[in-house]
Amino acid sequence: MRKLLLGVLFFSATNVFAQLVESIEVRVTNVDVVVTDKKGNRVSGLTKDDFLLLERGQPQTITNFYEVREEAVGEPYAEAPVELRTRRVVFFVDNYSIHPFRRKEIFKAIDKRLDEIVRPGDEAMIVTWSRDLRIELPFTSDRAMLRTGMKDVERNGLALMSLSMQRKMAQDRVRFVIDAAAVAQKPVSEDELVSVVRAYGDDVASHAQLLIESINTMLIAMSGLEGKKVFVYAGAHLPEKPAADMYLWLSNLLRTTSIRLGPTERTIRTDIVALGRNANANGVTMYMIDTGDLEGSGADEGQLPDRELGFTEFTNSAQAFQTIARMTGGVALTASRNFDVAVEAVARDLGSYYSLGYRPADDKPGLRRLEVKARNPEYTVRSRSSYAAKSAEQQVRDRVVSNIYTAIPSAELAVSLVAGTPKKFGGGWKVPITVTIPPELTLLPQGDGVAGGFTVYVVVGDERGGISRVSKEVQPIRMKAEDARRMMEKPLVYTSDVIIRRGRYTMSVAIVDQVTNIAGFARARVVTK
Repeated sequence: MRKLLLGVLFFSATNVFAQLVESIEVRVTNVDVVVTDKKGNRVSGLTKDDFLLLERGQPQTITNFYEVREEAVGEPYAEAPVELRTRRVVFFVDNYSIHPFRRKEIFKAIDKRLDEIVRPGDEAMIVTWSRDLRIELPFTSDRAMLRTGMKDVERNGLALMSLSMQRKMAQDRVRFVIDAAAVAQKPVSEDELVSVVRAYGDDVASHAQLLIESINTMLIAMSGLEGKKVFVYAGAHLPEKPAADMYLWLSNLLRTTSIRLGPTERTIRTDIVALGRNANANGVTMYMIDTGDLEGSGADEGQLPDRELGFTEFTNSAQAFQTIARMTGGVALTASRNFDVAVEAVARDLGSYYSLGYRPADDKPGLRRLEVKARNPEYTVRSRSSYAAKSAEQQVRDRVVSNIYTAIPSAELAVSLVAGTPKKFGGGWKVPITVTIPPELTLLPQGDGVAGGFTVYVVVGDERGGISRVSKEVQPIRMKAEDARRMMEKPLVYTSDVIIRRGRYTMSVAIVDQVTNIAGFARARVVTK
């Protein structure tokens, strides 16, 4: 995640006050599952008694259950809680690896199913990556804007440096070393050739990790949102073993099998697995569309594709895509150019699934293994493989980050945020902020007075997906009862200064009542020049 500079100069209180109530809510954990029969057809009409849900191998009592079935009479979400009805979808396109023609085909397939994937009240976002994250279109429920956004990416989505260009540069460097040796009438140094490919592999691994980091940023952005959360990725390159294809190309070029992957070979499988776990921790199902070419692109110009090289290159990334989809309960499309099938799978999953809810035995934070089985052995169940229990503190932090990308309703505590005029401050800008809090905080008797307080969370995000750390400050309240009554006759005002760099930002704040833990969220746009 690309970190932003954020300095918060908090108002300081004169009294220190311990929180009166440390309440961590044991929330219902929802697990969405897709059930199919032996022929791959969706199975409908099941009840909670048809499922076995296990956490860490232990059976759990299913307390909440509903089925989504689009063809059913009436609203498909009629039984779903209000907060779970909204769908939020991120369309993420890896411009660094995808061929522009394939990108156009992907958008064409999405356009066909967009009305099924994004219904009235749902939201979707378009994000691209080309060695840097870019939010092309923030969350919106306007399907016309989404279609326009896809057209804009088609026209303007060319990367300054693509993966194929980077690979060709490495291959040209290898040929230069070989030709130079021939001119000098010297043996070719295999060590020098391997070092070129190894440097290419290190660069590919670095870019793959940056890509994963950017995906994780968007998963965090979705973490605090309610509803059905879906991440649709389209790209051609996320190799578990960077440069495996180039080592094979070099070996074939020299017509020898003596050059092999050595002990310095890099693998990013750990990062890929961590990505899947992060998606599960934030309740996001991932659909991975592999736009790579099975026949490959590693042959010399003017020659037929090297099928062995193409297979190595393709399967290297396909394994990563399959791993991520399997872990999160989604689907991966590999070895196919029929992108309609992949997008149709997303629409079909959104229109036909079961949601199983249960209350964990404890509220201790941490990742937990999940497994859902159908009691009928004829059925196959697809679901995420883990989830993360989160404390009330982490839930607030997640929501204040998500509030950067789409407004979090403040039904509990209707706070407001006003950002003042930025002023130069050292190497950045100082922005005064004013948070207005309704006079609804809970104060409890303490000694000869009353006590309570609120906690302030502040985070800043930029237009390219960068997120600052979440700053937190506790503001205690302790005073005589009569003073408190007068104070609570009008809204409370909290002021602070936030230090940022030049650019366009969204500031997000959360105010949490220390006694009741009810929260309110607000955000404001800021531009510094």
